[in-house]
Amino acid sequence: FLLAVLQVQTVLAEPTLSQMMKALDRLPDTLSAVFDETLRRIRRQGGSWEQLALHSLLWISHAKRPLKVEELADALALTATNASDTVVDKEARPVGRAIVQSCHAASKTHMKLRASRKSIHFLPMQPESG
Repeated sequence: FLLAVLQVQTVLAEPTLSQMMKALDRLPDTLSAVFDETLRRIRRQGGSWEQLALHSLLWISHAKRPLKVEELADALALTATNASDTVVDKEARPVGRAIVQSCHAASKTHMKLRASRKSIHFLPMQPESG
């Protein structure tokens, strides 16, 4: 059911009826294709925005709990100073707004981004039971 839910959400995310109709024609037909399209959207950002989104998603997906925005920003700014030590490079620390903006491509289809002043995490969109 997840694929059907993702397809419906993709269509309903369009702002106009004509764009919804076009989205219907472009719908991926496998779950793998949905995830591939999401990665393509992230990669289209290019450069530092692409890297920020990919690194953010890696940290978020491996976290055992929702991360505070400040924690994610610090994690993204970690720099190895030698083989056994890392430090937060304050100049490489992205602001929360930039993290959310870079990840927007991922959150449009198969993941719901929850960002507040306190925490940021992605939740896979699952069909509601009922």
